[in-house]
Amino acid sequence: MKVKIKIPDTLKDIKLSQYQKFIESVKDSEDAEFINRQMVSCLCDIEIETVKQITRSSFNGLVDSLTKILNEKSSIQTIIKHEGVEYGLIPSMEEMTVGEQADLDSIYGDYSKRAKVMAILYRPITVKSKGKYLIEDYTGKEQPLDLTLDVVIGADVFFCNILKDCMSITLNYIKGEEVQAKLSQTLAQNGVGIKTFTASLEETFLNLKEQLNYH
Repeated sequence: MKVKIKIPDTLKDIKLSQYQKFIESVKDSEDAEFINRQMVSCLCDIEIETVKQITRSSFNGLVDSLTKILNEKSSIQTIIKHEGVEYGLIPSMEEMTVGEQADLDSIYGDYSKRAKVMAILYRPITVKSKGKYLIEDYTGKEQPLDLTLDVVIGADVFFCNILKDCMSITLNYIKGEEVQAKLSQTLAQNGVGIKTFTASLEETFLNLKEQLNYH
């Protein structure tokens, strides 16, 4: 049976919601074959029954392709476009408001709320001139942003550096990433090779994990 599948080419082709669905679906599994099926289902946006109809050779090719994509590195993007609206990253982290900081502190460790985190970090641009810009004031009522994974991972890598000076948020973040760390170990043990973190994230947190005696 021939099955038409829209295969992602880069992280730009994968939405945060797809990745979250994948992480959630395999968090309690150590079955490499199950993890692979869920990866193809979630990241290619097809039903699991459809995945079962794919030929073994095509399936293996998809797994290899998606593995390479998830291992791509991403850098911070200060200006992005989402659903026709231009968004800008908070211009100055040093001038982050108490409200922004408090909300980030409370939800950053919960990856299921990453779309809300993105809505705090990125807001619609109100003024832009000569490479500089201003964004809308934070109200706490912003709608979650289901951005593409390249933007999300880039923001995470960037924000991790900021977190080094904000230990309370860092502790919450590391605890929240425990599920992904376990998944990464499971995949490695099963020879799948896929990483749920980017190499940049792993390197960024290596020293912090040692300092906090986190394993």
